[in-house]
Amino acid sequence: MIKPSGVITAIITPFSEKQQVDEKGIESVVEHVLSGGVDGLFILGTTGMGPTLSVEERMKVAEVVVTTVGKQCFKIIHVGGLNPTDVMKLAEHASTIGADAVAALTPFYYRLTTRELVSYYKQLEQSTNLPVLIYNIPQNTGYNITPSVTFEVVKENSRVIGMKDSSGDLSQLIATKNLLAGYGFAVLNGSDELVLPSLAVGLDGSVTALSNVIPREIKEIDTAYKNGNLRRAFELQRKVWKLLEITKHNLIPVIHAILNGLGVRAGIPHKPLNPISEAEAHNILQQFKEQDII
Repeated sequence: MIKPSGVITAIITPFSEKQQVDEKGIESVVEHVLSGGVDGLFILGTTGMGPTLSVEERMKVAEVVVTTVGKQCFKIIHVGGLNPTDVMKLAEHASTIGADAVAALTPFYYRLTTRELVSYYKQLEQSTNLPVLIYNIPQNTGYNITPSVTFEVVKENSRVIGMKDSSGDLSQLIATKNLLAGYGFAVLNGSDELVLPSLAVGLDGSVTALSNVIPREIKEIDTAYKNGNLRRAFELQRKVWKLLEITKHNLIPVIHAILNGLGVRAGIPHKPLNPISEAEAHNILQQFKEQDII
């Protein structure tokens, strides 16, 4: 059973102007990301617009990504959503196409009790033969999976082997790691801001959005830290902080635009997000280039 670690790209999903899945675009983005040496892909998560797509669209995207990647890195397919029937169908599908694991955010809108959440992940575990990861993103779902709740889920679900936590709360990630130390549980930071800090406190890795654009540089943070080159690791993390300031609150459309500017076929994001203007794209691309990182 895999234990995901290192740098994992929360890969975007390219769409055409008519909002159709762009299969050639997916292949182009995957090839760009893999050229940077990342350790894995997180498919159809927030950055990949998974929750906005139909079940059929999600299956199609998953198949194209998995086929393109082959065995070059591990593949985690996010299957979470509001309808449990759809979630279980997507999890079952993932197990038939060559994925290495599935992940699911907590059902949103309705606030679940701990017992209901344990039951939900039990149902998910039973719907697939793959390892399962919890996806915690409370700023989007309105529900924060605390370390104690995570412990209850893991205690009763043997194939829940890790968590992507995008809360941005490093102290919470540390507490989760410490509480589940005896379970071999993988705790993955889900915020680009915390790639280096996560390594410094002993987490297993990071799922990042900016590694769509600069996969080699974000992977180098991981490599430099593990090789003891803290100066280089901090230099690159500081550049990531500056790039995040540039993207502000429009990260996903900006990623699409920058990749298009670099010659990668990234298309546009799925509705309800809109692409940024050509003028905005040009300005942001220049700012990125000024950081000497693309």
